Amino acid sequence: MKDIRDLLMPKGAERQVKEIHRLLRPPSSPSHEDLFECTRAKSISNLSTFAVGDKYAPIFKFSHFNKMQTSAFPMLFQDPDNCVVTSPTGSGKTALFELAIVRALKENSKAKILYLAPLKALCSERISDWSHRFGRLNISVGLLTGDSSLGEIQRARTCNIIISTPEKWESFTRQYKDREKFLLSFGLLLLDEIHTIKEDRGANLEAVVTRMKSLYRNIRIIALSATVPNIEDISKWLSKPDKPTATTLKFNDSYRSVKLTKTVLGFNKKSTTNEFQFGAFLTSKLLTVIQNYGNKKPVLVFCATRKSTITTAKALSAKLGSYFPQKPPITGRLQPHLLELINNGVAYHHGGLSSEERQVIETGFLSGKINVICCTSTLAAGVNLPAYLVVIKGTKTWINGSLQEYSDLEVLQMIGRAGRPQFENEGACVIMTQSAEKAKYEKLIHGTEEVESSLPSKLSEILLKEVASGQISDSQSAIKWMKATFFYQRYLVSPFSYTNVVKQIMYKKPSQCLELFLQKEMKELWDGGLITIEQGRFVCSCYGNTMLRNCLSLDTMKYLLTLKNIRQDKCLDVLSRAPEFGNVEYRSSEKALFRKINQSQLIRNKVEGELEDAWQKVHLFVQFELGGLDYPSHPSFKNLLFNFNYDKANVLRRMSNVINAGITIFEEKADTTSLKSMLYLGRCLSAKAWENTALELTQIDGFDKAGAKKFEASNICSIKEAVKLSKESFEQLGINHSGKIYGQLRLFPQIHLKGEFIRNAPASSLLNISIIITPPAIHISNHHHSQVAILINDKSTNELIKFMKIPLHQINDHMEINLEMNAQMSERIVIQANFIDKVGSGTEISLCCLESIEDSDFSDDEYVKLMLDERAKRKCEEQTQTEAKRRHETSLGMIEEEMFTDIEPENSSKSSITRELSSENIFRR
Repeated sequence: MKDIRDLLMPKGAERQVKEIHRLLRPPSSPSHEDLFECTRAKSISNLSTFAVGDKYAPIFKFSHFNKMQTSAFPMLFQDPDNCVVTSPTGSGKTALFELAIVRALKENSKAKILYLAPLKALCSERISDWSHRFGRLNISVGLLTGDSSLGEIQRARTCNIIISTPEKWESFTRQYKDREKFLLSFGLLLLDEIHTIKEDRGANLEAVVTRMKSLYRNIRIIALSATVPNIEDISKWLSKPDKPTATTLKFNDSYRSVKLTKTVLGFNKKSTTNEFQFGAFLTSKLLTVIQNYGNKKPVLVFCATRKSTITTAKALSAKLGSYFPQKPPITGRLQPHLLELINNGVAYHHGGLSSEERQVIETGFLSGKINVICCTSTLAAGVNLPAYLVVIKGTKTWINGSLQEYSDLEVLQMIGRAGRPQFENEGACVIMTQSAEKAKYEKLIHGTEEVESSLPSKLSEILLKEVASGQISDSQSAIKWMKATFFYQRYLVSPFSYTNVVKQIMYKKPSQCLELFLQKEMKELWDGGLITIEQGRFVCSCYGNTMLRNCLSLDTMKYLLTLKNIRQDKCLDVLSRAPEFGNVEYRSSEKALFRKINQSQLIRNKVEGELEDAWQKVHLFVQFELGGLDYPSHPSFKNLLFNFNYDKANVLRRMSNVINAGITIFEEKADTTSLKSMLYLGRCLSAKAWENTALELTQIDGFDKAGAKKFEASNICSIKEAVKLSKESFEQLGINHSGKIYGQLRLFPQIHLKGEFIRNAPASSLLNISIIITPPAIHISNHHHSQVAILINDKSTNELIKFMKIPLHQINDHMEINLEMNAQMSERIVIQANFIDKVGSGTEISLCCLESIEDSDFSDDEYVKLMLDERAKRKCEEQTQTEAKRRHETSLGMIEEEMFTDIEPENSSKSSITRELSSENIFRR
């Protein structure tokens, strides 16, 4: 019976495909090695793109597939099996994804396709490219973020192709457990750069792919990879449930459209030489490298830091001389020293340049007027500037405050810029590194370094996410999940690659060792209070959900849980030291800048001593924002501005997450002091202004920092003081648009509280709180997302009585809250109400329970008797609560002991990770 898809092909293409399929599919099912030999041995003419059908042929930018794409065509376009392809960078792998997409759409025009890539730059490239090419055929392409709104989810629901990173997609599939309500079932999963599962971020990729395999059992998976020797392990991991392995296609460098000469040069580094001196030494060798390998054609030199790009460009400009032919001069509004370099045929390129400067450099390089660009590694991921020669000058870059090795993906992307298929059929790349690292990079570029799993390093956090998503609910599902990971697959093959994670035990099988490791990691989450047990199932605790909701690391969560009684003046100091900011980069070139910032009069809490640590940079970033500082105007700081703004935005976003987590933690722990401090810093951060300063007024539309300074000079330091002024006073102070500001100031929301105790019973009172918002909430901007925080505490003991966050749209203009409370005669309570995202609107009142009782008709004797009865009743209640707590702790201890008992030896008749619990085997194999 003829396949309906064949009817869509032109006759010539149909015969060509059948012939190719016959050549590549011998009668006996080939192994991956046999298949590779077939593709290498047979001489096959390149296949026309019309082989996919007239409708879809225009998707491709070319008329014929290249040799690699033609060889892979039958497996990608005709067979339904999962497929793993390993091929060199620059061989045209992206077209293989497009073949799989076309097949899926021809089978079902409403097919849902998910593309995952490890870097945002790759996702942006796919969005830009595919939206244009597929869009012409009304095939929609969309991006889905992890914190997606319902509107974005609905838009994604209508898209054929969804593009995301593993982190973003993991967040979505965890938050929306009823996924069918939002998205139709996926038929195709595309995994780009799958070999990056060995990188630090690879744990998230491995976990999300494992989850997708569980959620969509019939999904087809296409994975593309750079050349790696153990690709078969990845194929076994990504196989369909009824097959032992996915189809595996391996292509060597002969399939690259541009022949690439790859060289690693190792240089001895003296023990007395630091990394910067070694970098300068490599710069001195660059001219020789360019002369030996560059063939007088365009060159990209990748450097470790922005400063290094400039010093390297200057050094080359002085040495290259007449090596390259002279070109007509370039003019433009550029920095004089940069313009001078450019007209010598050399330029530098990094994120700190203006858009005009980058455009001039990129255009000049593509047109041939610039011969050499010295750049940072970010150019490899985001800008398409191919060169004949790529030189990686040193294999370390500045990460987390120190020079660290580039990731393998970064190196491969930089190498991928070598060769210009539109101009020539060859290219070259040279890696300059220390002699001790030479063998490592030779393995990488020749594809002889095996891929290992990075999951063990992040297993605790990954397990917590799987508990939250519902993938892990007991011991059996935990073990099932583990067996579906690449880590499990790889550990069984090479257990001694993971000796630092899993200690071998003589009488236990590798699978049992992994179960012990799983048990240890789950117990760590249990001990930390991040998971608990409800009705015999693992679930995330309040702390666990808080950690995931705010995207915090496990170390940060542990740090926050150790904190208590944080005073308001120490809150920023404590939070700046959180592990969440451990990877904030504090460059030596920035120290003078932050010393200058620390000396500003607008810095409320100056950092004492030398500014040497990253936490001090975090501290000053927050104060810079809340104090309304202007960036120092000294010329020496100009080149640091881009990096400063980028780092500041990153720190402020993370600080907001840490504060939000802290609010939940300290509410749960009933730590009133810390909770108040967190709420205070959180609303200041949201408003971008310290509370009770004139900067409060910058929340008013059109009111700037200059106006705030004028108010401060007149000792007006809050919105509540400013609103008392007359319209004439605004004009006298010289406020721009004073009439408009005067009117808007009266529309700025204020909270009004009224409270009273109503005697409810001899032992209790009813606290009535009346909240009034002026103007009505509907007239307040962002009222759909704003909240009012109500905090009630005992004034004498500081005990937290009640904490509530009420959405503003629920209050509108008035709300009454009634709370049942114990009537302790001397109790005085404080009620605070503040917007969580505004300063200058809050209020506070104080009440005493005694006021309600004084109005009663009780005699003195009755009053004393009531007090004694109340005391006896409270004592009885306390004893009952203590006994209940003791029983609860005993019960939890028994559960913990039984859930996390070591598994028995292999020869035991009953091997399990834990024993029976409440007639259910919570952790039974």
